[in-house]
Amino acid sequence: MEKAEEGLSDLVSALDNQGDIKDDGMAEFESYAAKTEEALAPAFDHIILLQARRQALTSQRVSGNDRSGQPSPVQGSEALSTTVISQTQTKATELPPLPVSTFAGNIWEWDNFWEIFSNNTHSKDLPEMVEYNYLLDALEGEARESIMKYRVTKNNYPKAVASLHKKYNNKEALVNHLVDRLECCALRTPSIKHQRSLLEQLQAITTQLQDKGEDVNSSWLVKKVLAKFPDSTKRKVIIKKQGLSMEMPFIMSLLFQLIDETLSSEEMFQVFAEKPHQ
Repeated sequence: MEKAEEGLSDLVSALDNQGDIKDDGMAEFESYAAKTEEALAPAFDHIILLQARRQALTSQRVSGNDRSGQPSPVQGSEALSTTVISQTQTKATELPPLPVSTFAGNIWEWDNFWEIFSNNTHSKDLPEMVEYNYLLDALEGEARESIMKYRVTKNNYPKAVASLHKKYNNKEALVNHLVDRLECCALRTPSIKHQRSLLEQLQAITTQLQDKGEDVNSSWLVKKVLAKFPDSTKRKVIIKKQGLSMEMPFIMSLLFQLIDETLSSEEMFQVFAEKPHQ
């Protein structure tokens, strides 16, 4: 399998060194590469499955010998036996599951996506072709299209990752986008349900801004966020604030706390105000 992967990479390098290639030659190569990748993908999946089963059997064998008292190479030292079992279980967990999250190009989702993908796949000791296929499975829409310019080879995997980081790991672009989202957040209706939804949206956006080092505690921004809620809610929040110490600064986290308390009281009132079913 490694020879097939190396052969495909060598062919890519040879074509690149030739300079201009006729359309029919390129089409023939693309067809060959696609068939090769299609043939290799199931093989990679079977390798991972077999490795997982082997690790599971090894773990069960070691654990079974320990429980039954049968001779084991590691007996004679209880601490050593525990260490070996622990190492076996650790190795079994090193095999990455298929990524559970996907990324379609929303820049504010990049940090979370990459952290999960890196922990599950990118940081593991796997062939780069396997990691590349996991990455393609996890990408959708614009994000997937942005790396389709690279042929699926082990040498192009680092290039595809670098391209994604350059496009989506952009602090300035993310901050500007988050500010725009904050501006656009609006209440659909004055209902408590929609006020709760608005609060959660605002909390998510301001948390991301803080994570990027932005100050969200300025007086004008606190007032701007509070202004998005109905007058009845604003009035109750201000009354709650006046009941606190004058030395306590009116920062964003305090605003969210007071809004949450106000909405929680209204939600509780609605529960008790509902007429019982006949």
